[in-house]
Amino acid sequence: LVGVLVYSAVERWLGSRKWTIVAGASCSVGLLLALALVPHPPLALVIALLLSFALVSSFVMLNHAHARAVLPSNLVGRGLTMQNLSVFLGVAVVQSASGVIIGQFSTDGVAGEFAYRMFFGFLAGVMLLGLLLYVPARDVRPE
Repeated sequence: LVGVLVYSAVERWLGSRKWTIVAGASCSVGLLLALALVPHPPLALVIALLLSFALVSSFVMLNHAHARAVLPSNLVGRGLTMQNLSVFLGVAVVQSASGVIIGQFSTDGVAGEFAYRMFFGFLAGVMLLGLLLYVPARDVRPE
């Protein structure tokens, strides 16, 4: 919840919904890459990275506001429904992929640190792809 409140203020301060989302997604990708690339990190670092990820990945609500602002009024209902459906289907696919990825890198049925690093790398790649697809979107100034 803290991240949502922070993003609301940052969006107004920057005067851009799109670039606030891009900044949050970029930070999220960076944190996931850190989790993926640092071998045998100390527990304190992992906790700090995961808490930071929880904070900076709270930009999803701005995505909904951005979609609402760029859709023509006659398509708002269908457009937001499609966006929401895409989010939930994406979550389902990522959850299924997590089991496959972690399972592939597990030894004797035990998921070690390397398996989770591979999953964090996968998440970073998926987020980066989504970010690259999002960047061309039209920007909207917050009201």
